[in-house]
Amino acid sequence: IIAGAGDIDVHVVTHQWASEGGHRRIPRLSRRRRALGLGLALALPVALTCGLSVWHQANEALSTMLFLAVTVVVALVGGIVPALASAFEGGALLNWFFTPPIGTFTIADPKSVISLIVSVLLGVAVAGVVDQAIARARAAAHARSEADMLFLLTEQTLAADLTVESALDVVRETFRQVGVALQRRSSVMSPWENVGTGGECDGTPESVVRIDEHVQIACWGDALRASDERVLTAFGHQFQARLERDSLRAQARQVAELEARDGLQTALLAAVSHDLRTPLAAIKAASSSLLDPEVELPAQYRLELVQMVDDNAARLERLIANLLDMTRLRTGHLSVVMESVSPAELAAIMRRDHPSLEVRLDPSAQVLQSDQGLIERILGNLVDNAERHQPDGSPVILDVQSEPDEVVFRVIDHGPGVSAARREQIFKPFQQLGDKGTGVGLGLAVAQGFAHAIGAHIVVRDTPGGGLTMELRLPTEREHNGDHDR
Repeated sequence: IIAGAGDIDVHVVTHQWASEGGHRRIPRLSRRRRALGLGLALALPVALTCGLSVWHQANEALSTMLFLAVTVVVALVGGIVPALASAFEGGALLNWFFTPPIGTFTIADPKSVISLIVSVLLGVAVAGVVDQAIARARAAAHARSEADMLFLLTEQTLAADLTVESALDVVRETFRQVGVALQRRSSVMSPWENVGTGGECDGTPESVVRIDEHVQIACWGDALRASDERVLTAFGHQFQARLERDSLRAQARQVAELEARDGLQTALLAAVSHDLRTPLAAIKAASSSLLDPEVELPAQYRLELVQMVDDNAARLERLIANLLDMTRLRTGHLSVVMESVSPAELAAIMRRDHPSLEVRLDPSAQVLQSDQGLIERILGNLVDNAERHQPDGSPVILDVQSEPDEVVFRVIDHGPGVSAARREQIFKPFQQLGDKGTGVGLGLAVAQGFAHAIGAHIVVRDTPGGGLTMELRLPTEREHNGDHDR
């Protein structure tokens, strides 16, 4: 009580019943074994006396050893009390029937007295050893039982995804309780509050196991034994450590998400301040020249300035679209609309948007169930990336082929290519390889995010003869669940 009292002072006071009675020693042997031992203590010495009386060749020394053996047997069976009874009964019978002068309790030879005393002491010693062995066996059995119960609790709870309620249900079933509650308090002066409950937790709990000053487990039902409280305390420490680890992991994930968002916001600011400023400056310069009334420009120059405005406006449109798409992907607000998609129609759209693109279409390509708008954005970004690195005078190739369960769109260029070690890096946001980048490095990252959203995947391969091939693999069969968000 003092060890578990914490800051509470414990005072021991006397009362009028304090000296009445005494603490009874808990027997270490079962009642059945003690009763059997007493029966043997009464019967075996008498039976041995009768046998030795019939057998006329027995002498005093042999009789003494046989009575000693009976005492040892009784001690092994019944413990110390039956052993004492057997020793004294055997000593009396040995003295009366086999120790001269026979027929009296007088002992003529002092050696016989020593033999009787040794017989009694040996019986007591053997009985004490048996008693201690049984006590240690019981302690070992209790310890093994506690370890097995703790292992059972740990195996059923800590080895799986765990909630407080499910863990308390396991504790309630293991200790056969009506209800179990995990309680916490913010300070030693604050009231206990339930963090989680299992079963019926009404009224005052019958047992309370304190884990620390601020955490305890309350149980409603039969009062727990001391061994059960030890097991529950050990489990409580393990479970509390598990909850703390889960909390730290959740905090670490939140910190990682915040760092990722902060990095994305920083990169977005850098893109807005640098990459978007260049096309805006070009548009402003061209439009100012066109609108200046004092400058007379030939028709050819005016056409070049208008073309510059159009090109940079298209560049701005792509940059802003990629920025918005990356934001939607990071926040999980991407809408996917499932519909029938024709590979031939997709190839025609790509050919329209990229006049220099060479299209190779497999007429047997199957109709897809996917989001056509997202596929167009994926292919558009892949083609833009390929054209950015394609040598002048050589067209980028869009090859559409039908394979078992898939339609494959291959965007093939003959540029410098990408080493195998850096292929994962090109799909990360704000990554540009080489010196031909004209955007913020989001095109491939957006393409991969869209591909995951529609259940497709992008594979990067080397182009025979040099260059890079991007494969968009789209499954031909997909469950149609209507519109949904990803």
